[in-house]
Amino acid sequence: MNKTLQLPLSTRAAITQNSYNETDKTIEVVFATETEVKRRTWDGTNYIEILGCKPENVRLERVNQGANLVDSHSTWTIKSILGVVERAWVENKQCKAIVRLSQREEVAGYVQDIISGITRNISVGYAIHTTDITEDNDKNTITVRVTDWEPAELSVLSVPADPNAGIRSQTPAQNFHEVKYNTRNMPEETPAAVAAPTTPAPATAAAATAAVVPAADANAIGAATTTERTRISDIQLAVRTHGITDDAFYQKLITDGSTIDQARALILDELVKRQAPASVTATSVTTVGKVGDDEGTKTRSALEEVLIHRANPSIALVSDKAKEFRHASLLDMAVIALNARGHNVSLGSMSKDELVKRAMSSSDYPIMLGNVVDRSLRAAYDAATPEWRKFASKRNASDFKSISSVGVGGDFKLKKVLENGEYKEAKMVETGDSFKLDTYGRMISITRKAIINDDLGAFMRFTDLFGRGAMELQSEIVYGLLTANSGGGRILSDGVTLFNAAHKNLAGTGTALGATSLTAARLALRRQTGLTGEKILVRPKYLVVPPELETLAWQLVSAAISPGSTSDANPFKGAFEVLVDPFLEDPKAWYLLADPSTIPVVEYAFLNGQEGLYTEQEIDFNTDNLNIKVRTDFAATIEEFRGVYKNPGA
Repeated sequence: MNKTLQLPLSTRAAITQNSYNETDKTIEVVFATETEVKRRTWDGTNYIEILGCKPENVRLERVNQGANLVDSHSTWTIKSILGVVERAWVENKQCKAIVRLSQREEVAGYVQDIISGITRNISVGYAIHTTDITEDNDKNTITVRVTDWEPAELSVLSVPADPNAGIRSQTPAQNFHEVKYNTRNMPEETPAAVAAPTTPAPATAAAATAAVVPAADANAIGAATTTERTRISDIQLAVRTHGITDDAFYQKLITDGSTIDQARALILDELVKRQAPASVTATSVTTVGKVGDDEGTKTRSALEEVLIHRANPSIALVSDKAKEFRHASLLDMAVIALNARGHNVSLGSMSKDELVKRAMSSSDYPIMLGNVVDRSLRAAYDAATPEWRKFASKRNASDFKSISSVGVGGDFKLKKVLENGEYKEAKMVETGDSFKLDTYGRMISITRKAIINDDLGAFMRFTDLFGRGAMELQSEIVYGLLTANSGGGRILSDGVTLFNAAHKNLAGTGTALGATSLTAARLALRRQTGLTGEKILVRPKYLVVPPELETLAWQLVSAAISPGSTSDANPFKGAFEVLVDPFLEDPKAWYLLADPSTIPVVEYAFLNGQEGLYTEQEIDFNTDNLNIKVRTDFAATIEEFRGVYKNPGA
């Protein structure tokens, strides 16, 4: 008759001795044979298990996709990975695998013990899908022949694996599989009756079935199984919530039969033991988490560190927790973030769509993605710092109202004071312009598709483009002040353009960049006067050119010999700093600007407390996408025309 039974994920295997391949760093494992193994269900029912080891019995797809060899069935921490299955196959009723051992320094000792034959005990975890169960009333035994099963992972154990134990380090909800099996009751007289018709007389069949598996016992088995699953699940959640990743500690709580209350008490005792060293570790790691952060926050910070490192490998992983997650995909991270908050989910417990939706509805996962985007944007933005900031001055604006940019001048030269004479009052003259902040922004969406496809690179490229794009916008605004109005520049408060004969900062005739024209530009700046005609100190510092004039500009300021001469010393060597910018579209025009500490020409502003880029995020209810809004509040103006000179070139 057909029934269903919930069996635990099971374990058994052995290493093939002297099979280590030094060149490939591999070892052969026989992970299953058709040997009778005594087992016990979670509720204590004994049975004999025989794994079918023919090609039609074993699902090798999962293990051939790179199942891991781990330490003591610790499958939730990457640090426990000791190797990976290269190939698995069935041969002569044996299931075999070639395992490539890890070369990581931190597991070198474990690997060497495997190679040397010191560690010989290997356990294989497998999921059972279909069985054929025979019940022998005379011997009071149950034999379970597994006819359809799936290897999940291989594990190195410090002691021989108990054949009656199942893997208890994985999520219990996933370690049970409802399997269909056929019950064949052995007759009391002779085993030969096995070949008899499979449909016995109704009365005989009913009596035999009642004698072996009464309905009450079946219900009791189901109830006991549910109770045990709940106990294991609760203990696992308690251990993870308190940040204990020691698999041996967790296994002991399970095998000792601790109740959840007893387990919680033991967990608290364990935390007290670890408190001193744990606090030292927490304070030494400044990039991931802080002392006092809960486990969920620390996990989120570690995942952020991994994503930042993945986007920019030059940023090294610092914390041990981040190193543990360094191979996790975006979907893996969704599971990790949810489980750190006690959700107890897995990739196998729900569809990828459902998992993403659940992760997005939590707080940690979208915050993690948003923080990574924010940090990546800022990194790209900072890396694109433009040359114009060298000749500009910055200020902060408290709001979006007009900002006055005031130039102050007048005769402030001290006058001689005669005996009993009076101090003469200085007259201050002001001139100025006004400007106000404008808001610029765009939006980027991290889609469910990107997360499911683990397409981190796609939206990280967007963040890089947005970061550089924000800086390019600012450059366009600033250089627009110099190039507006057909190259005359912005119209100032006196009603004329920035570059104008009235301002004495424009070459009367455009001439090519050279020693003669550069001399005239420097002289024009040096001879500028203040608002009341007073002499002012202008220090020309920056030679600003388009890309077409870059080589010539550097020759003028760096060559020892003057260009065009064979012996004359170059008077401009080291005199100016060359700034090259593609936002200067006129290939001939060039500019000479003063040191902003003496005469600030360009002034730019951000909203107080939000310099650079600012991000906000929200979940789109209709799509489950994470929408991230990027904005900057920015403005720039001309503060003083006396510190800049333009030559249209020729």
